[in-house]
Amino acid sequence: MPLYCQQCSQENLDGTVFCKQCGTRLPVSANNGPQNAFTYSSPNPDAQYSFPPPAGQFRPGQQTGIQQQPAPGLANQHPTASLSLTELGIRRAFAGHGHVIQHQSWLLPGASAQLNETIKTVNLLFSQTGMAPELQQITERLKDQSLITEEREFIRLKRKLPTIFVYATSAGRDLYISRATVVKPAISTLRIIIAALCGLASLPAVFLVFGIFSLLFVGSASTNGNTSSQYGNTSSFTSLAPLFVIPFIFLAIVTNPFFMIILVGIARSIRSWVLEKDFWELLRPNRLSEFQRDDIALLEQVTDDVIRSSLKQLNLDADKIVPPSQGYQAPSQIRRFI
Repeated sequence: MPLYCQQCSQENLDGTVFCKQCGTRLPVSANNGPQNAFTYSSPNPDAQYSFPPPAGQFRPGQQTGIQQQPAPGLANQHPTASLSLTELGIRRAFAGHGHVIQHQSWLLPGASAQLNETIKTVNLLFSQTGMAPELQQITERLKDQSLITEEREFIRLKRKLPTIFVYATSAGRDLYISRATVVKPAISTLRIIIAALCGLASLPAVFLVFGIFSLLFVGSASTNGNTSSQYGNTSSFTSLAPLFVIPFIFLAIVTNPFFMIILVGIARSIRSWVLEKDFWELLRPNRLSEFQRDDIALLEQVTDDVIRSSLKQLNLDADKIVPPSQGYQAPSQIRRFI
């Protein structure tokens, strides 16, 4: 039986937790459709709602008169999801910022009521770290695109190479906090030179493939109007020409490994652009220097200290914010291959 959102009257499938239109948590009920009285469960414990006296029976599509006044700070932190079958994008949430190399999360039981205050305090303490102007602090809403498009609000922190995204939301009565570390090294001059040399070395194979295709299509066009000759009908030979040309093209590709490298590199770059919004991924170094790893460890430790101090100020269990099991050690390698 469909569930109707009592905030925007959107129809949702049975068993849905959040409204696909506005992201509001749906009331836990077997039937929240037409009825004379209803209850509303707020996703934001600090939000204030005013309910006018009911006038008649509530029907789907009818305005309920519910007015929401968001609490200070970042209001509703639940991810808003909407089904978008027409969207073909499959871009990841941190696209354009780099590769995720670390992810740490914590769960604080029974602390969801302090969500907004936690976010406000974390923002305030970050601004008081004294690391400005090196430390850039921005509140940013990111979108993860696939068949289901999700949006979440993060605190983005950037200092030199690393960027850290801090996310907080309520999980039932608990408070969930996470941080993700991403890096995007600068383009390497050495890799540009290597790519240029591979491109020059693959030119003979490129010209060979281009010439074969040119002869094929020119020959097909010339025999299109006159397919008869003293040897009979040549249209059948023209239609079979690609079968004879394909082995030569395959031979040209195999005998020139640089041409293969260029093709694989272009395919990998297109994939990187679609997923990560970074066409030049292969031109960026795959390994981190010791200085860069130190910068990552520094920003991660500062982030954890700020979150821990924020929880202490709110009389929450700050002991839950523990360092990673392997310590603050960034991996030396970013990608699995090259």
